[in-house]
Amino acid sequence: MATTRLRIQPPKACGKRRHYSKDSALGEVARLCRYDQAYRPSAPPVNVYRCTTCQAYHVGHASC
Repeated sequence: MATTRLRIQPPKACGKRRHYSKDSALGEVARLCRYDQAYRPSAPPVNVYRCTTCQAYHVGHASC
């Protein structure tokens, strides 16, 4: 049986959870904000940023 090989490079691993759309990342921000309000009221704010390594969006707490 013949197989087809796709020459697609795997995404570069930066070690963080990737969101391929900004809407997905903003949904994660909403979930983290609800969690922080309930369990970590002193946590810094959550933000979305674009990673230069994997070209995806990441969600993280802003550094103080």
